[in-house]
Amino acid sequence: MIIAKKINENLQKFSVNKNISYRSKITKFDGKIIECDAFPSPIGTVCKIYCNNNDSVTGEIIGFRENKNLIAVHEQNANLISGQ
Repeated sequence: MIIAKKINENLQKFSVNKNISYRSKITKFDGKIIECDAFPSPIGTVCKIYCNNNDSVTGEIIGFRENKNLIAVHEQNANLISGQ
């Protein structure tokens, strides 16, 4: 119990900014998977993606290839265009 108490005390000292924001450009989109310029984020990160018509959709980082992030788009028929 002493160890758990110490861990809990140490965790209280740290704060995490949950509103970290990165911008990236879509380099390829096949209708389901986005390939975009890399930004620091682990697999499983949920992303908000802005569409061409000012709507937004969500997606999840599923991998990396050649210094690019691969994001699976959650919604179908997202109005996304490469280069934006």
